[in-house]
Amino acid sequence: MGCCGLTATCPVLCFTDKLTSASKDSLSTHTSPSQSPNSVHGSRRGSISSVSSVSSVLDEKDDDRIRCCTHCKDTLLKREQQIDEKEHTPDIVKLYEKLRLCMEKVDQKAPEYIRMAASLNAGETTYSLEHASDLRVEVQKVYELIDALSKKILTLGLNQDPPPHPNTLRLQRMIRYSATLFVQEKLLGLMSLPTREQFEELKKKRKQEMERKRILERQASET
Repeated sequence: MGCCGLTATCPVLCFTDKLTSASKDSLSTHTSPSQSPNSVHGSRRGSISSVSSVSSVLDEKDDDRIRCCTHCKDTLLKREQQIDEKEHTPDIVKLYEKLRLCMEKVDQKAPEYIRMAASLNAGETTYSLEHASDLRVEVQKVYELIDALSKKILTLGLNQDPPPHPNTLRLQRMIRYSATLFVQEKLLGLMSLPTREQFEELKKKRKQEMERKRILERQASET
């Protein structure tokens, strides 16, 4: 099989499968409106990931190749590159997904810590001082990760030539600003924990206060 002068060779089976799979998926997206986007996306990704790229099969035997001209080969390789780029997830998306996961973790853990800290500062023994201290360290580490991720997003592509589009840079600044506000607001709510000595004193005071209330209640019931 050949074309246009037969001046170059290309693998046939896996590469044509890759190109035709992408075309079929694109067609099915338009002809099957009842199919969910997730299922279409999953099908496309599955078909593409299940075959090898052109470069990875250059050592295949001659039976699995076709001969074609350089122009046709370049066209096929360009088409493959377009398919790969379509499946590529931009760095800013990957970093932002990690950032959102960290924020969700803070939204889950910070209220738990605040309850513990309030209880311990009141001299209550419902929670462990050590557990609360460990949780505080965990939350603070997530804050540090949020700060680092948002800084990385802010500086994405600044050393590239050409630089990112102005709208992209503005988006990166907005993400950094929002992350900074998030950390500042949440940190304000993280009350400090008592030291071990302070906690012992708080427990004594609470015990004395509870005893005083019981005495007053007993006296009130006797009169």
